[in-house]
Amino acid sequence: MNLFLRHHYVRDLKGHFCEVNSIDVLPNGSIAVSASQDRTVKIWDLRTGNCIHTLIGHEKPVLAVSIVSGGNMVMSGSEGGEIRFWDVSSGKCVKSIECHLNDVWAMAVSQNGRYAISESRDSAILWDLPSMRHLRFLEGSGNSDSLAGITADGHLAVTSALNGHLKVWSIPDCENYRDLDVGIECATCLAIDANGHFIIVGTSENVIKLWDIERCRAIHVLRGHVSLPISLAMTRDGRYAVSGSYDRTIRIWDIATGRCLRSLTGHDDAVSAIAMTPDGSTLVSGSWDGTLKVWSIFEKKSRHFEVMTPCLNEKQFSPKNRDMPEINFD
Repeated sequence: MNLFLRHHYVRDLKGHFCEVNSIDVLPNGSIAVSASQDRTVKIWDLRTGNCIHTLIGHEKPVLAVSIVSGGNMVMSGSEGGEIRFWDVSSGKCVKSIECHLNDVWAMAVSQNGRYAISESRDSAILWDLPSMRHLRFLEGSGNSDSLAGITADGHLAVTSALNGHLKVWSIPDCENYRDLDVGIECATCLAIDANGHFIIVGTSENVIKLWDIERCRAIHVLRGHVSLPISLAMTRDGRYAVSGSYDRTIRIWDIATGRCLRSLTGHDDAVSAIAMTPDGSTLVSGSWDGTLKVWSIFEKKSRHFEVMTPCLNEKQFSPKNRDMPEINFD
């Protein structure tokens, strides 16, 4: 996939009354879902910016949400360990299960719509999505970090574990394929590439590390955030990553070089959630300021011209221009 950065801010999505905790986007970029401290899940039409449905039923804040491939179903997890499955067309809950003992902070769905992973402090669970039932508990997973990721075809999953480790699992047999020793620094967010070759991990050292799964070692460090990175996403080809941070910025990275290509500002609080279409064309960010922002990021490269990608400075959002996020060039 030959891409270039030709980005612009599209619109705000407003409707949540509290912090946005999690976001997911349908691969074709038409629909997004968001989970919030206000105990709701919202389904958004990204073409118009309208809220299609507000899903009400969780009795506690909703911490994680994912769209099942095809866009017909949404899966959400909340404080207290509840998992809910929702029908997108009707906005109705079709199944509710309390299988975790603690808050469900992480969730990931394979793009083929076959499997999902949910994780809380007590455990990680593998789900069969067509039947909406849990298949297995992943032994040794679960800690206060509660992180989860899964490849596009669902053959590998990654979960957090104790003592600074990440566990990589083969699916569906749930064999512990690899253990990654992240070290003494706390892992704050993660994303796994579509083919399962590497993982990017945000850490408490304010950096993002690229881990080679096969060799079980960190091979790159992405530096630029001045506070904790807490949300991550990657393009399907594994060339670019996008991160959100406590520092209120969104950064776009060239994974191969470790270079920051863009720094986007606009949120008034931590960027707590990031979701991106597989081709990188549409990015949705969510924040503790209660808003979502839609960005158009990557486009296919034309043969007739090339676009320079200078790095951006760390300038903060200007209160004088709250209607339009800034894109700052050195």
